[in-house]
Amino acid sequence: MALDEPVTYDRFLATLHSQEREHVARLVAHAIETGADYATEYRILLPDGTPRWISDMAECQRSSSAASAIACGSCGQC
Repeated sequence: MALDEPVTYDRFLATLHSQEREHVARLVAHAIETGADYATEYRILLPDGTPRWISDMAECQRSSSAASAIACGSCGQC
């Protein structure tokens, strides 16, 4: 992924190690559905295939109509 390309949820999922995708997708879906915060660690794959562990924390905020959600957080290399 080039630095000037927009990051979408699908692009984010594509960077995850195949063994991490289902777990992270479930965690994010739960946060969006319930407004729950989360903290987790997972592996991503760099463009050359090198794995990296990432620590990720987010606070999910839902709109009053519950039609949309925003996740604000931070992540960094372990």
